[in-house]
Amino acid sequence: MNFILHSCPNRPLARWLTVVLGLVALASAGTGSAGVMPAWSTPAWTPIADVQLKGAWDRHFHAACARLHAPPLGDPGYVLADVALDRKRIFTEYSGDISGRMIGAEAFLAGTSPAEAATLTNLVAGVARCQKPDGHFGAMQHLPSLNRAFDMPILWGNGRLLIGLMEAYAETGNATALAAAHRLGDYYVATDAVYCRAENLQTVGGDFADAFSTCDFSSIEGLVALARTTQDARYRRQAERIAALAVTLPSLDNLHSHGRLTTLRGLVSLYELTGDRRWLAAAERDWQTIFERYRLPTGGVSERFARNDGRDEGCAVADWLRFNLVLWRATGRGTYLDEAERCLKNHFFFNQFASGGSGHRPYTLLNSEPVAFAGGGTEAYWCCCEHWPRAMEDVARLAVTSAPDGLRVNLAVDAAVKLASAGTEWRVNAAETADGLRVEITPQKTVKATLHLHRPAWAEAAKVQAPRGFNVTTAGDEWRVTGRWTHRQAVQIQFHSAVRTERTAVGATVFLRGNDVLVAHAVPANAWLFQSNWKSLPAVAGEPVFAPGAASAVVPAVVGAAWVHSLELAPMRARDGAFPHKCWFEFGATSQNVASGLDETADKTTAFYLTLAATAPGRVVLNGREIARGGGNSPVDGFQRQLPAGGNTLLVVCDAAENPAQPPGVIAGMSGCVATPGAWQVRACTTEEAQRGAAALAALEGWQNAAAFDSKRVPSRENQTSVLEDLAPDWVTGATTAEKPMLVFRRTW
Repeated sequence: MNFILHSCPNRPLARWLTVVLGLVALASAGTGSAGVMPAWSTPAWTPIADVQLKGAWDRHFHAACARLHAPPLGDPGYVLADVALDRKRIFTEYSGDISGRMIGAEAFLAGTSPAEAATLTNLVAGVARCQKPDGHFGAMQHLPSLNRAFDMPILWGNGRLLIGLMEAYAETGNATALAAAHRLGDYYVATDAVYCRAENLQTVGGDFADAFSTCDFSSIEGLVALARTTQDARYRRQAERIAALAVTLPSLDNLHSHGRLTTLRGLVSLYELTGDRRWLAAAERDWQTIFERYRLPTGGVSERFARNDGRDEGCAVADWLRFNLVLWRATGRGTYLDEAERCLKNHFFFNQFASGGSGHRPYTLLNSEPVAFAGGGTEAYWCCCEHWPRAMEDVARLAVTSAPDGLRVNLAVDAAVKLASAGTEWRVNAAETADGLRVEITPQKTVKATLHLHRPAWAEAAKVQAPRGFNVTTAGDEWRVTGRWTHRQAVQIQFHSAVRTERTAVGATVFLRGNDVLVAHAVPANAWLFQSNWKSLPAVAGEPVFAPGAASAVVPAVVGAAWVHSLELAPMRARDGAFPHKCWFEFGATSQNVASGLDETADKTTAFYLTLAATAPGRVVLNGREIARGGGNSPVDGFQRQLPAGGNTLLVVCDAAENPAQPPGVIAGMSGCVATPGAWQVRACTTEEAQRGAAALAALEGWQNAAAFDSKRVPSRENQTSVLEDLAPDWVTGATTAEKPMLVFRRTW
């Protein structure tokens, strides 16, 4: 017989009350006691060599790691250009930025293969050769004079390089990395009088990527790591001096999210080094501000701390995930694990591109509020592609950790982990199930121990099934399963799968199922939703109900005063590449009575919807009338009602490219649909159709065949290559002429 524990259902506000009380206690405690929180034993990071992610997490992590070796990052000379300054590439002035991020990510991969170890060794050696006599990296400076455009990028890049070098030493013992970090730390100490001045916040100023508040404070976590390793008090004092300036900012408004979150992670590490609770209190106060004002329903943040920002940044989303993980590790508060997992399974997962990289994805804004992802985006191989796998390394290392009396399972991700604790070695296999999490545990020898399972704040109705004879109790944010572990034994958590709703600050509705945010992806059933001119949120009549085993749920949706269509909702991470990378995550609300009383004859016309992307400015013409226009490398949406029953012709026209050496192209993977109420019929252009279109154009004088281009990649801003996301990668391109458009792709129904 299994022992089943029903968790207590009376905690609707406990999650936030715990945080508020904890912050009040910390603010009043200074360097004293931990306030209302019980004693907490900080778990050690599990070595990444002892963790094997499984399933989708393994696939996506390995795709991200593979991206580090693809162009242009696979060229060591390209990576090291920000310290060698021997070639012009994007962001060479941010000296140490790409090279430091690459070293940091590779530090944790070095143990996985000789090739990864060699990559790390070569990068560290290359960096060390470029260090300036005063210890910094990059162009020669003219201190004490500070120029924002010149010196701040150097400062930011050096901060990223310092922590990367320290991670390389910590993971591999690379003495060259430590020696270079030592000299760079000496540079920070020697320049204290130049940088560590409150007036720099005004005289140098700024609030974005090259701002003083972004670039100077980025060094805290690297200096802390250097102080911890070397036991040199100079580096600790320097980190404290910079941190003391960092906590004086009166507002987070419009700050560069990636920069500030990097600073906050440094504050947490400084607290762990010194035990001084003012650093933790400052980090938690900023966490509360970010959560209340800037965190999106998707669990991530935008590029700036501003609700009306038009895009995200993979670095910042990864930082919010990592910040929550290190806060949990420092405090033991389950709130931070809940936030980390919400980010991980929604916004963070969604930000990854088909290439395995990460970058910027644009929002659809209504009333200056992000309500949807608009599709497409820009892969930022100069920062986000390195930061996404670095965050996944932290996820892997904290998914399962040791505890003084046994084990902890902290994140509901699929993973196989081996570790030692409570006097024995363990093998742990965790896997998500349709309605919960299954954990299989195998000790090397029989031992009495406790399995600590994170208990999400939303899991009031969850059940825990443990082997016969085990004791299951609830303690704060965790379940504790205690007994004698003898052989492979399993514990099953069954979550209540009902959908719940949240209200945003502007009164919109967000649907969740567990930690999954339910969104309207660009699947055929939702094609009507992604036209470009909605002025209000689609209102959902009633709550979605998932049938047993169903991957999605359908609800009636209303926009304005007209019945539009059914809306299909599915977890944000359900996107599998089969449809464009766009989704709605905020909705309006209306009653079922209102929905049932609407005039269902209001939209009996047929309609056409398409989305496409081109490398040059272009326009879309349907039946002789322009319905959409857009710039290069950006998706264009077109929507046309009153479509006749037959004889319809669509033209996609690409104008001349700005760079004559880069012939324009359009992806011939448009998705078009002819609709009647209640039954959209979506049909994408097949590969065969794209090939026929290419052949037809190739027969015309002056047109190039699609085979002249790499079918999966397009020219990008530095003639490097990057994947244009979300649409079928089949190209039709036109030669440059002055007499006619670059390309015409015709499709007739």
